[in-house]
Amino acid sequence: MIRYKNSLMHGTSETYFENGILKFKKSFFDDKEFGSFLQYTRSGKLERYSFLVDSIRSSYDRYYNLDGNLIRIEGDPLTCYKVENSHSDSVRIKVFFSDFGNKKLDAFISTDQKHYRPFQLKKDRQLEHVQFGIIEVQKKKESPYTYYFTMKVLDEDNRDTVFADSISFFSTENAPGSGYPENVE
Repeated sequence: MIRYKNSLMHGTSETYFENGILKFKKSFFDDKEFGSFLQYTRSGKLERYSFLVDSIRSSYDRYYNLDGNLIRIEGDPLTCYKVENSHSDSVRIKVFFSDFGNKKLDAFISTDQKHYRPFQLKKDRQLEHVQFGIIEVQKKKESPYTYYFTMKVLDEDNRDTVFADSISFFSTENAPGSGYPENVE
């Protein structure tokens, strides 16, 4: 059953086949699809795991064959960012990641692509399979800000897979990046 917040879909929705087996499981944020999307076969095997940025785009997809084996990966796990606060002297950015269906995820951040440090992530309480981290910086005259990320994920075979991505933004931005729904708390 889907939850509502201010008369808008907000949370996880499940759709079932006629035989009672789960068909789709997807997340909504303020009436927009965002976050995990899981699609299953009629026999209940996972067919596709996607991380949706909005109703028509995903940033990351994992496809499985009928035996449940991973056959293809597309995209990057870093989905988007949102400028939360842009005061006169500082900027606060919330960066969202797919957590790969609760697999172990370690993130690292750099401003020069040479010196990476751990980037602390937290589980998002409202969205399934979403973790986020916060970047707080002092405003500078020379924009844009650019941050580079590497994400190390423990895969189904207990091997580490490494992904890389980056974000750039200006200190004057008030709009969310990469299609993230507005009004994020």
